Parts: sequence; C-alpha cells; structure tokens
Amino acid sequence: MNIMTSTEFTEKLKNIALHYSTLYVNGCFGAPLVGGNVDTYCNYTDYNRRKDRTAMIRAAADRNPPVYGFDCICLIKGVLWGWNGEAKKIYGGAEYRSNGVEDMTLDAMLGVCTEVSDDFSGIVPGEYLWSKGHAGVYVGDGLAVECTPSWKNGVQLTAVGNLGAVDGYPSRSWSKHGKLPYVSYPSKAEGCALELPVLRRGMTGESVKALQALLIGKFGISCGKYGTDGSFGPATQEAVLAFQKQAGLKQDGCIGSDAWGVLLGV
Repeated sequence: MNIMTSTEFTEKLKNIALHYSTLYVNGCFGAPLVGGNVDTYCNYTDYNRRKDRTAMIRAAADRNPPVYGFDCICLIKGVLWGWNGEAKKIYGGAEYRSNGVEDMTLDAMLGVCTEVSDDFSGIVPGEYLWSKGHAGVYVGDGLAVECTPSWKNGVQLTAVGNLGAVDGYPSRSWSKHGKLPYVSYPSKAEGCALELPVLRRGMTGESVKALQALLIGKFGISCGKYGTDGSFGPATQEAVLAFQKQAGLKQDGCIGSDAWGVLLGV
C-alpha cells in the first residue's frame, strides 16, 4: 500500500480545485472528457443520461487543455489511485484499484476510517468528510475540497459549515469525519512532528516493520513466528490488541496517532 502524507493529499486536491477545469460527472474518477470518453460517460449512469447532464458533458468535450470529470467519492479515489492530470491517459493518470485502495462507495470509505466523529473541533487536514450521499476532504483553514454539481459544478473549495463561515466560499455542514488508512497524519503526541500512518490489518511496508520492532523490543509482545516481516497479518493484529489493552487504549486493532504516541513515548 502506498501511503501519502496528509500534506501531499490535501495539496493534490487543492491543486485540482484551483488549477484544473473540472465537471461533475457521475462515476468518473478523473478521465479527460475527450474522444471516446465523452460517449462513455454520457451513457454511464442514469444521472449522466439526463438531458441536462449529457449536454454539459458534450459542451465540455475535446477542449485544450481538457476538462476532467469527477464525482464526490471518485475525486478522492482518483487522487488515491494516483491521478496527476495526464491528458493522454484514459483516467488522467489514475490506475483503477491501485495503491491498495479498493473501489468503494462513500459509505464504505467512511467504514474504513479511524477516529470517526461528529465533533469537528479536533479535525485535521486530510480527513475524510461524510454526509448522507456526499463526501469530501478537509484541507485546512476551515475549508474542504469537494466535487459537487452545486455552485461551480465541479471540484471546488468550500467552507466546512461545522467550523463556521469563510468569506468568499459557499458553505456546507457535514455529519462525520475520520482518518483515512491510506493517508498519514501528524501525530497528536506533544513534540512529535512526524507524519505517522494509520496502520491496520492487510498493510505492508517499513511503517509496519517499525511497529513490529517496537512491539517486540520495547513492549515484549510477540508478533508471531515471522517477527518484523513488515506484514500486518493476524499475528500482528493480535499483538496490537494486546498492546492496546496493556496501554489502556481503545482495542480496535489499528494503530492511530494515540497509539503512536505511546509506542514512541512522546
């Protein structure tokens, strides 16, 4: 799984909102509206087949530079799948179901988040925003990036109404927010400036290996016969649960910012 930092994630989203021509197209995760893509998306989903939406897609077709199609959840998946605005690539440079990110609904994406809350006082940039039927990402300074047919009819910056109005931006209030497992967030531990990933079962890499080394070497908790293999399998999950119980943390089998703080002693 390729983990990006919350800074990288939010900058990519803001860059799309500020520097690319976009259009709300249901089911589209960043395809340039050129050539065969135009007919494909005009005929994809009942929403796109509406006369008004089809007319908008065709009006945006074959421009130079191109207009890119997104919807709310596909914007987020497209960025996580590596979208980079490549006009000659069918999906703008995104690779479907890549980087360990499955093709999931907006409700399912909320389901994989950690530290989900309806209290917005502690939200940090890069967190997933959810309301029934809609999704976005908090990018800091009271703002979100979302793709919506409202207002600018594409990817745009909006104010997070839960935090208050921001001059010059339309406002939307959200129901919940949470940390995505594909993004690393700054630790809340005082004095720790590292951006540490949320780790959960199925993930691999150096961060998992570092976790295993801390569990074994610092806390004396076995991660199974394979030790520090960098794979978050069932044995490592059992070790994490044992650590969380020992540390008095929520026993959810995932390593978030609170757990990192205890692990690193900061």
